[in-house]
Amino acid sequence: MLQRFYDYLLKNQVVFAIVIIFLAGFIFLIRNIILSLFLSYIIMAAVLPITMFLRKIKVPKTLAVLIPYFAIVLLLFILIIPLVPFVMGQLKSLILGFPNYLNQVINIFGFKVDSNIFKVILTVNQIQ
Repeated sequence: MLQRFYDYLLKNQVVFAIVIIFLAGFIFLIRNIILSLFLSYIIMAAVLPITMFLRKIKVPKTLAVLIPYFAIVLLLFILIIPLVPFVMGQLKSLILGFPNYLNQVINIFGFKVDSNIFKVILTVNQIQ
């Protein structure tokens, strides 16, 4: 049976190539869904041992599932909060230094631009 299928594919290589192209396109279209399923499987595999342990010590099933997820969210929150002042400082530095960076790029590429235009645009945007 499998040999007949291979013989059919060899005789109809164009059809096989078109089917392969359509399959590749379909997989490309659903790549986000595949990625979501893959990540959810990884998270499930990481949380399952904790959930099973909590079930063994007679914690209700709903709590045994929710406790690890709340712990993960809390851990991420605790790890991200200290980064906020650093990121805000970097953004402030970028915004303040942007005209200088822009002038450097303009000079490197040899463009002729009046820097007063940028000052006017920045002050108009700050007023609004």
